[in-house]
Amino acid sequence: MFAGSLRSAVVAVWLVVLTNGPLFFLSRRVFGLRGAWEDPVVQPAIVFTVGAAVAFVVLDRFRLVGGRLAPVPRLPFATAALLGVWATMSAWWSLQPDVTLWRGIVYVALPFVAWVIADLSFDRFVDALVWAVGSLVVISLALVVLWPDAALDPNNDWRGPMTSRNSLAPICGLAVFGGLAWWKRGIRQAGGLLVLASVVGLWGSGSRTAVSAAAIALFVSLVLIVGRRRYLARPVWTSAALAVGAGGVGGMVAAAGLAAFWDEPTFTQRR
Repeated sequence: MFAGSLRSAVVAVWLVVLTNGPLFFLSRRVFGLRGAWEDPVVQPAIVFTVGAAVAFVVLDRFRLVGGRLAPVPRLPFATAALLGVWATMSAWWSLQPDVTLWRGIVYVALPFVAWVIADLSFDRFVDALVWAVGSLVVISLALVVLWPDAALDPNNDWRGPMTSRNSLAPICGLAVFGGLAWWKRGIRQAGGLLVLASVVGLWGSGSRTAVSAAAIALFVSLVLIVGRRRYLARPVWTSAALAVGAGGVGGMVAAAGLAAFWDEPTFTQRR
């Protein structure tokens, strides 16, 4: 229905809204509200986001700009929609029927959000992801410097505009991969700066789970890339198998070293 950078920008805004963190930050820190889902800052933003996705899918048949959305398999889409219908129907026996009703309707509409996002090309999806998580990373770094009382948790770990460090850290991890994707596409300066800022944010968050997951994901990606290149250079399965095997051994060694370095149980950090 809508094409080009506009479509990626809209999806980026949706992604920021659906992370929920910035909404709760605005509710509590800016407007002085309690930070609940039903706050006049949080609820309208979520409802507008999913409503816009439904409208885009419904109006797509008019071909306002560009071609139609690609069709999706009916069974998984219907299954996801039925889950939302069931959540909505649960309002009949809910202790808070009004709350359950609007949240259930949001669940009904979420497959439409996924439909629009999944229809993006790979490059457009990367753009949307980078704009979304990159903006959150930049805002987080700015808040740590300019408004540390709001951007740091009681343990002085970074959380930025998110609800906790464990919400900010995965955002930074995704931004690392988004920056690398931009670097590979030739957007080297912006991609490199995003990777650097994201690594700083990831480390500042103090989330060991996210740091470990990002490191493992990078390692596995490198192993697969090396294995594929070796196979293309010499199309013998043993060549790729050796690369993957060596990577697997290296991964286990790295995991053992990580466990020895970070031997403090994660539950001791939840204070």
